[in-house]
Amino acid sequence: MPTKFPSIAIGAAVYAVLSVLLTFVSQTGGFMAQTIGGCAICLAALAGPLVAVWHYTSTYSLTVPAGTGAGLGAGAGALGGVLSGVLTLVLQAINLLPSAEEQIARTRSMMLEQGGDPAQVDQQIEMMSGFTGNPAVGIVVAVVIGAVVGAIAGAIGASVFKKRGARMDDPAV
Repeated sequence: MPTKFPSIAIGAAVYAVLSVLLTFVSQTGGFMAQTIGGCAICLAALAGPLVAVWHYTSTYSLTVPAGTGAGLGAGAGALGGVLSGVLTLVLQAINLLPSAEEQIARTRSMMLEQGGDPAQVDQQIEMMSGFTGNPAVGIVVAVVIGAVVGAIAGAIGASVFKKRGARMDDPAV
């Protein structure tokens, strides 16, 4: 069976780079940039696993079953979540991205400027603090979400990137 790791690593790199770039864009803009950037990061979580499946099927000229695509996608999504989390922490450490505390303060300020009820805003900020206050929790959440979204994207990619000729589940392969 052909090795899958290079395809998973490429997909993870695509996910991580897109995610960090979109995070940078969303954190340097206003409330609308933050909202659109947050949604676009979800697209990065789909793009990386799709690239992993595309690379694997193209490199080996194979059609893979949905389960294999899901595995490739889950691997790319989970690894991409780790890489993205680590890159984000490094960029925060060198002050290219705002720290978690700065992000929370900025989000609270924008929510209040938009006319949010201070008590409700504080309640939402309290919920956000649980995820952003501890980097390890953020990375674990990114890995789990990356794996789940990646598996879905990978299964879709398996049916999108079909190749003529050999199938991975054929005995000849």
